Amino acid sequence: MIGFLQCCLVSLTLAWNANSEPDLAGYQVYWRTSPASTLVLDGPWSSVTNVGNVTNWTTKVEPNQFWCFVVTAYNQAGAESDYSRMVFVIFVRPTD
Repeated sequence: MIGFLQCCLVSLTLAWNANSEPDLAGYQVYWRTSPASTLVLDGPWSSVTNVGNVTNWTTKVEPNQFWCFVVTAYNQAGAESDYSRMVFVIFVRPTD
């Protein structure tokens, strides 16, 4: 049987390869959560953060939730790329 970690927020760092276009202005990280009992791969993104022109981002995530993330790049004119591949995370530990 698998149980879920019952504790505090966990630090999570996402990292990605840099976009090589010369007019790159930065990146945005989109995410959504769903209950641990239901993984939601489709649907609207609940949040977006403009992380600027860096290739990593650290946030705190809660246990007992699925967290889904994608990244986009945007250029100096404001045009945004397609979503990256989705990454999803849940923190679990075996029960005693």
